[in-house]
Amino acid sequence: MIEFLTDQRFIEAASFFGLVMVEMAVLFIGVSFLVNVLTELFPSEQIGAILSGKKGRGYLAGAGLGAITPFCSCSTIPMTVGLLRANAGFGPTMAFLFTSPLVNPMLIALLWMALGWRFTALYTFCAILFTLIISFLLDRFNFQRFIDQDAIAPTCGAGKNQNTHPNDTSTGGAFRRLLANKARLKELLANSSEQYRTFLPYIAIGIAIGAISHGFIPENYLVELAGSDNPWAIPASAVIGIPLYLRASTMVPMIMPLAAKGVALGALAALIIGAAGASLPEVIMLKRLFRLPLMAAFLLSVFTIAIATGFAFEWLIA
Repeated sequence: MIEFLTDQRFIEAASFFGLVMVEMAVLFIGVSFLVNVLTELFPSEQIGAILSGKKGRGYLAGAGLGAITPFCSCSTIPMTVGLLRANAGFGPTMAFLFTSPLVNPMLIALLWMALGWRFTALYTFCAILFTLIISFLLDRFNFQRFIDQDAIAPTCGAGKNQNTHPNDTSTGGAFRRLLANKARLKELLANSSEQYRTFLPYIAIGIAIGAISHGFIPENYLVELAGSDNPWAIPASAVIGIPLYLRASTMVPMIMPLAAKGVALGALAALIIGAAGASLPEVIMLKRLFRLPLMAAFLLSVFTIAIATGFAFEWLIA
């Protein structure tokens, strides 16, 4: 037992678990609080209108919002809950959920430095294109009915704009009044903390699984499964990525040696999308929000985006 506890892999896994748990607490509560503040300043109808635009504008807005938010797969969830509470369109919200961890600014910058502009440009184009297509299909087949409404129900008065004033209806005026209303800010923070508490068991289980994979899955195993001599390298890479939970800061240092050892670019792209788009911690957290049919559709969607992007690399670059 003592030998196991002092094993370097266990130490790495335990360190990863502790670090990510603290990081997720800060991110989850912080993002939830920010969303609560935004819904306090802007009517839910206004947010819903922006992300429910006709002729695809809502989908582009959802994907664009995802592309500019520096979130990992797990920290997208409180934002997703906030958008659903604000009556944003289901399809555009799914476009945000898919896009945010796949095309966030930090990941794109690191990929550019590590693998060059051609890889990064094609990766970004494919990730956004396939995300828009799949989000539209999920909306078209009415998967919205499989959202757990209890998970998105407001608590502690969140989302109820209490800062209206007959003489100043501007956003700036509402923001100043909200800053001056300490009791309301504490109420919004308490709501964010309560939302985090309801997700906490799912967060802990998911991160524990991610920590085990982080500490105990050897790099050589990944190279063997995703190597260029494996005809199933692209789908295998997509599946491998799901349990890894790689953030941008850890993903690029990991894929660079894989590229150096001969892993094909298509397999690398599939691995990145699988790891960033559907990590096990995120999937377990989404269990609180999605019912089984939508959960299965989400996993299949990320797998499809990863496979399609991987083969696009093979056809267009290889």
